[in-house]
Amino acid sequence: MLLSFCGDAYEERFATMISFRGTSHPKGLRNLLQFDRLRMSLDERISKVLSKIEPKPHMLISALQSLQDSIGYLPEQAIKAAAERVGVPVSKAYGVATFYHQFSLKPIGKYLVEICFGTACHVMGAPDVYREFEKVLGLEEGEDTTSNLKFTLRKVRCMGCCSLAPVVRIHRDIYGKVKLLQVKDIVAKYE
Repeated sequence: MLLSFCGDAYEERFATMISFRGTSHPKGLRNLLQFDRLRMSLDERISKVLSKIEPKPHMLISALQSLQDSIGYLPEQAIKAAAERVGVPVSKAYGVATFYHQFSLKPIGKYLVEICFGTACHVMGAPDVYREFEKVLGLEEGEDTTSNLKFTLRKVRCMGCCSLAPVVRIHRDIYGKVKLLQVKDIVAKYE
C-alpha cells in the first residue's frame, strides 16, 4: 500500500497533515514519521538496518531478516549489501535468500495468503481452493501478487492443521475446511 501514497497525491496529503505539527496530535506525529520513512531512500534504509548487524558471517540470516522486515522484500542491492556487511560472497547470500521460504526477492502484498498443500490438504481440495483464490484476487497465470500490492498468494507445505484440511492462512488468521464458496467472503474481510 505504500506505493499508493507516492507522488503528488502523497505530497498533497502530507501538506494537509502538517497542520498537526504545532499540536500534540498523535495521528499527526505518526503520519509525519511515516512520511519520513517513505522519503528515506532504499540505500539509506539498507545502511541504517545493516549498521545494527554484527559484521560476522554467522549474522547473514539475521541481516536478511532485518532487511526484509524494513523493506518488505529483498531487492538485489540489499542482498549484496548484506553479503558485504557480514563478509560472505554474494553468491552465498543469494543462496540463503532463495533457499528459505521466509524470504522474498520481489515485493509481497500487505496480506500473505498461504494455501496448505500438505498431503491431507491436497487430497481435500487445496488445488481447487488455490485456483479459486487466484480467480477472486484476479491473478493471471504466473502472478502471485495483486497489482495493488494488497495480496500475495502462496502454496506452502504442511501447516500442521491436517484435521482442518484444506487450510488457508492469511496474516495470522487460520481458516479450516475451506470451501470454494467461502473464498470470496474470506478475501472480502481483508479489503
